[in-house]
This record gives sequence, structure tokens and C-alpha cells, in this order.
Amino acid sequence: TTPFPRSKMKRLVLISLVLLTALLLSSCIGGSSAARGGTSWPGLAADSEHVYLADGTYIYAVNLKTGIEAWRFPAKADSKVQFFAPPVLTDDGQLLAGSEGSTHPLYSLDPATGKEKWTAPFTGADDRWLASPLVHENMIYAPNADGFLYLLDMEGKLVDKIDLGGPLWSSPVTDGKMIYIASLDHHFHAIDIATRKISQTIELAGASPGGLTPGKGEIYFGSFSKKLEVISDGEQKSL
Repeated sequence: TTPFPRSKMKRLVLISLVLLTALLLSSCIGGSSAARGGTSWPGLAADSEHVYLADGTYIYAVNLKTGIEAWRFPAKADSKVQFFAPPVLTDDGQLLAGSEGSTHPLYSLDPATGKEKWTAPFTGADDRWLASPLVHENMIYAPNADGFLYLLDMEGKLVDKIDLGGPLWSSPVTDGKMIYIASLDHHFHAIDIATRKISQTIELAGASPGGLTPGKGEIYFGSFSKKLEVISDGEQKSL
């Protein structure tokens, strides 16, 4: 028989360790979900050194080699701050995470230490952060439940905001020319990166709270219409 490639075996081991760590964290850290303040499913991200878990009142970093917690943010739980969406790692060494609690800051953390990197979190949105931001060409595209897509520079300063009408629960994706995002008010939007204007809006049969997956010239995503939506060359299909 053909031996299993060593590189693939290492990758499977790493993936298994990440998933196991997330399971242990979500079930063991701080006891029950009520004790640690978790009110939603945890979000997960990882790099070569740590796995980062956004769950309830904390973001946890766990060392991938030892399985030991490296840090947690904030140092003391605040019932007004809750984390849901997976944190996002950036090329310039940031870990971005927004709160879904009654206060709604968007934080930039140092992945190595858990310390805040921006002088202050971004607090310009009016509602919760339920989706991860997209980082593209030194710009942060952060969707908020208030219906705005916020454009921030890498230091957390507001550059622009685009009104998309309905609550945004899904993370945007890009093909390098357009930003694509779906909203809960049954719409799919294509935004021109160069002009920061809405290039196209397509009405959907149902709300879309989940993420989008780009393909070759196509965007795939689910909706409450119980169909797989496909946008191909600006045309809508349903599967």
C-alpha cells in the first residue's frame, strides 16, 4: 500500500489538536457555560503557536505544544462584554475581535500576550459584532449588526462606513476587486473596493446569517430559504 505522506499526517495531527483544544476549553475552562458567562457558540482561530477561542466573557489563547492556557482577555470578566465571532489574525501581528455584549468595542490584541495593541478599541458602531472582520490590503472591513460595514485602517481609525440596510451577521469575502457580503434583510451586496460604493445588490429569498465561500468566479452561501445560494458573474442561482 502507498504510505500516508508525512506532511499530511502532521497537518491532521495539528488540526486534531486544535479541535480537541477547542472542545476542552469550551467544556472545561471556568466550569459550566453559566459560570464562565458563555451565551453562544465559541469562535476559533489558530496560528503556528496558539489556538484562540472566543467564548462568552473571554478570549483564550492556548499553547498548541503544551495545551496550557497562555493568556485570557480581559483579565477580569465583564458581563457587558461577550465574544462570539472567531478572532482574526492579521499579517502585521494583530488579533481582531469584536464584542457581542451590551457594549460593543472592536479590539486589537497582541496574539503573543493578549495585551491591547490599539490605544483604545473601536467603539463607533451602534450594535453587536456577530461576524469576523475581513482584512485586505491594510484595510479592515468590519460588519456590524447595525447594518453598516465599517472600514478601519490597521490602527483602528475609522476611514469610512457603508450603509447596507440590514443587520450583518456574516463575514465579508473578497476577490481582490469587490467585497461581497450578505445581510439579514434578504440582500447580497457587491462593493467596489476602489470606490467604496455598492456596485450591485441582489434580493434573496431568505435572510443569510452565515459566512460566504468564494469559488472560481462564484460565491456560495446559505440562507433561511433552505437553499444554497450561488452568485455567478453577478447572476443569482439557487441549488
